[in-house]
Amino acid sequence: MKSLMTFITTVSTNYWVRTALLTAYYFAIIVALILMYGEGNFEPAEFIYQGY
Repeated sequence: MKSLMTFITTVSTNYWVRTALLTAYYFAIIVALILMYGEGNFEPAEFIYQGY
């Protein structure tokens, strides 16, 4: 457990590792959005516009 905490502390203080992880995080969000809306399904959910 102590070695895991040492590893996490070392990684969190390294600028390049933090930058790479943050870039991968945002890239994953963009990929998920492309997969969700890439088919052209831009209709709102049914419960938002209930006949107004």
